[in-house]
Amino acid sequence: MAPARLAIGLAVLALLGAGAVWHVAASGDGGGTAMTFDPAVWRDEGRIYTDPFPRLAMAEALIAGGTLTGLTRPEVEDRLGPPTDTPYFADRDLVYWLSESQRGFGVDSHWLVMDFDGGGRVVRAEIVRD
Repeated sequence: MAPARLAIGLAVLALLGAGAVWHVAASGDGGGTAMTFDPAVWRDEGRIYTDPFPRLAMAEALIAGGTLTGLTRPEVEDRLGPPTDTPYFADRDLVYWLSESQRGFGVDSHWLVMDFDGGGRVVRAEIVRD
């Protein structure tokens, strides 16, 4: 009887552990690991659309460091390239696709969105999901 209880107990622990791992992965809003901005990686089509989605980590670092605040549109585009052509976030001034969502089945995406003030400088940069 004891070996059967041990086997059941181990199976329950394995399921709980798998559930905890899934919860941690699914509950994260962003990558959680900032990465130093690298323009070559940011623009590398072969890397930006695959896990671990380096743009998300770089955008987190850019926002945390306030790097984008105060830049003009030409300065942002010089660093990040042309914005993503998308119908999403039409009310925002600049939009860049960052990654598939880390929640659920990757149906949503993360985006870097920016707004400019009347003088044409970034006043807000944030990561949002569609």
